[in-house]
This record gives sequence, C-alpha cells and structure tokens, in this order.
Amino acid sequence: MDVLEIIQTSKKKDCAIFDGHQYRLHRANKQNICSWLCIKERTSNCRGTLKSKDGKVLYVSSHVCIPDVAATEVAKKLCTIKKRVREEDQSVSKIYLQEMGPLFNRGYDYVENIPTLPAVRAQLHRIRRKEQGTAVEPKNSQEIEIMDDDVIMEDGSSFLLADDDSGSRILVFASTKGRGILKTGQNFFMDGTFKSCCMQFYQLYTIHADLSKNEEEDTTIVPIIFALLPRKNSEIYSKLFTVLKQAGWNPNSITMDFEVAAIKELERHFPSVSILGCNFHFNQCLWRQVQSLGLVRDYKDDEEIRLHIRMCAALAYLPESDMDEGWLCIQETSPQHAKLQEFFDYFVKEWLENSIITTSMWNCHKQQHRTNNTIEGWHNKFQTILSKPHPKFRNLLQALKDESKYSDFLISRMEINLEGKKRAKKYVQLDERIARAVRAYEDTKDIRKCLTSLAYISKME
Repeated sequence: MDVLEIIQTSKKKDCAIFDGHQYRLHRANKQNICSWLCIKERTSNCRGTLKSKDGKVLYVSSHVCIPDVAATEVAKKLCTIKKRVREEDQSVSKIYLQEMGPLFNRGYDYVENIPTLPAVRAQLHRIRRKEQGTAVEPKNSQEIEIMDDDVIMEDGSSFLLADDDSGSRILVFASTKGRGILKTGQNFFMDGTFKSCCMQFYQLYTIHADLSKNEEEDTTIVPIIFALLPRKNSEIYSKLFTVLKQAGWNPNSITMDFEVAAIKELERHFPSVSILGCNFHFNQCLWRQVQSLGLVRDYKDDEEIRLHIRMCAALAYLPESDMDEGWLCIQETSPQHAKLQEFFDYFVKEWLENSIITTSMWNCHKQQHRTNNTIEGWHNKFQTILSKPHPKFRNLLQALKDESKYSDFLISRMEINLEGKKRAKKYVQLDERIARAVRAYEDTKDIRKCLTSLAYISKME
C-alpha cells in the first residue's frame, strides 16, 4: 500500500502529495478515513480524488489535469523551508538557497514554479517572528524585511518613505508631517551618527528643519528625515538626495559639516542651494591642525601666536567681501615663526583656495545658526534613549517612529503659532558681542581692531 506524503500550506492546512498531484483535505470520518480533492478542482475542473487512512493510500480516481511534478517538488521544498525557518537561526536567504538551489537547473518547468527570494522573504520572516516570539536580528541590510505593520503610523500612513535596494540598500523614513515640511521648508540641517545606527548599516543620517518663527528669540529645529545608509560616499549620498528630490525637497540653505562627498552631491542635485559649514567644526579643524603641527605650547605661551591663529578663525564673522583684506591684515601683523607659517599655508590651501569648500561655506556673517550643534545634541539625546550603541534594527525603527511623533507634535505647535524653544541666554549674548564688533568695523573700517575683538570672543581650543 502506497504511503501518502503530507505537507502544510502557507495557511497551515494539510496538503497531500501523491504521484505528481496535490490534494486538499475535503473531510475525515470517524474511522479516520480522509477524503482528498485535487487542488486543481476549481482552476481545471479536475474531479480527481484520493482516500487515505493513517497515511496510507486506499483509493485514487483518475484526473483530468496532468501531474505537475515540478510544482509538487517546489511545494515540498517550500514546506521544508518554512519548517527550517521556524526551527533554525540561519538566515532566511541561506535556508532558501540551500533548499531551492538544487531545483534551479532542473529546467523551465521548475523555473516557472519556483518563487523568487523577494517574493517569499517577507512571509518567511513573518513565520519566524510568529514562531519564535521575537525577531531574529538580520545579519545584513538585505535580510531586513519591513512589514506594513512595522512602519504604520497612528494616522494610518506609512513611515517608510523609500526602500532603495538597487545596489547598496538605503532606507529612508519620514512621517506625513515631516514630508510636508520637507517640501515647504527652506532651511535645513543634516548630519550622520554611527553609534545610534544598527549593525546592518554604516550610519544613521538625519535631516532637521528649522521651524523658527522669530529667530531672535526662539529656535525650533526638528528631525524630519531619518535615513539608514550603508556607507558615506558620493554614490550613497546621490541615492539619498535623489529620493528626497523626488519627494519634493528643494532646500534654500543647508547647515552641515565639511564632508566633501555630501557637499558635491548636494551641489549637483540642488545647484541653487546655499551650503553653510558648521562653525564649530571649522574651529575644530583649525585646532586639530594646531595640534598636529606641534603648536599647542606656543599657542598657550605666546599671546601673539595665539591671537593670529584665532584671527584666522575670526575671519568667518566678517562680511565675505572683506575676508581678503582681513587675511592680508593677519599676514602683515603676524610674528615670524616657522610653525605658524605652516599653519598659514594650511589655512590658505584648505580654507581660502579650496575649490570645493569655498569661503562662502565657512563664512557665517550675520548667521544665527552658525553650527550644527543642535543636531549633534539631538544625536546625543537619541543615543541615551536607545541606551546602548548599535541597537537592533526593530528597536531602532521604533525609536525613530517615536522621535518622529514628537517632531509632528512640535510641528503642530508651530502651525498654531505657539512659542518655540527659547534660545539660551549665553548664545543671545554671544550673538550681540559678535554683532557689536562687526558694526564697529563697518563704522570705522579698522579691520585689525575688529579681528582682535572677534578673536577674543571665539575660542577654538
């Protein structure tokens, strides 16, 4: 007596396989005799039936449909894959290839019936999560499966803005309100963080919008775009900016650090955008050069050397049209010192004659938001929310959704003209000191006096 092979469908219903045909269970009586109907009963009007008891075939009727060996073999493999996904920790992709791989070269009948990995990946991950009660952490970005439930927001919209897996995969998230601000906002800030990024990607890149109504009194800058990127190079930034441009982004200004790859791609995608370099990073770069040249002791001990290095940093506060005159003043009054001259040579090459990082990028004359510190502060706060570096993907996704909800709340406050966050008093006072020094220069045209005054306001160390 022939043995009947039983597998389970995706709905966990029994499916019998015998002699190239598949059957669905029709009924079972008290004697445990099961009646089976051909699965092509509806599609091919096949009346083929089978009776079995205790897994043994009792009777088989004739079929109108032709036995489909390829389809039955594929169905068996899928059943095996689902079983292994429930029981093993190996990646879904690896299990799929191990089981389906031997069938790939069996001919076109098999090719026609074998589902591609993307077609079944989501279902297999669902099976694993349901069985194990928790998500098995994907080993790389390609193994991440995003279900509708994972990205649904309270208003029913999707948090997922883009999932571009052509080449290196990037994921971009934004709420409905965030997408609206992306289209209508003018001034933005952006920066990446590595600690808060999950292990499947290289960095979490965020874009923040300035919602401030009264820039003199308040500042409301909120994150609206959250992107998981595999690297930090021109190819990846081009992908990201293409996605955002298609979503309606047309920024007027962007404050960021001096990352060349991102700057180049921004200028290529948005030729009219004004790129503003972070003044804090500018000062950091100068201070690192002081350290690398072995100038730290001279900087601390020699007031003239200290003053002239600080004056280089102070050039950023002058009107851009007066920066050349300011530089000549520094050169004419500086003490003779070999390492100081090396610092000046560096300053000319990297900051005055750089074809990519132009003077307009690091000049911050009359700018309120001279730094990216608000964004770095957000990254630090977000890291404490996550509680540990490199969180699991789904923990990170949930935290980003929560942050986006808070951003939506702040956007709603601005929509009904509620007050934003008050600027810290020390920053208001700093702005006033800088403004007084520049106004005095505009009245007297004494550029050395202005640079000296600004040099004592802005300290790079």
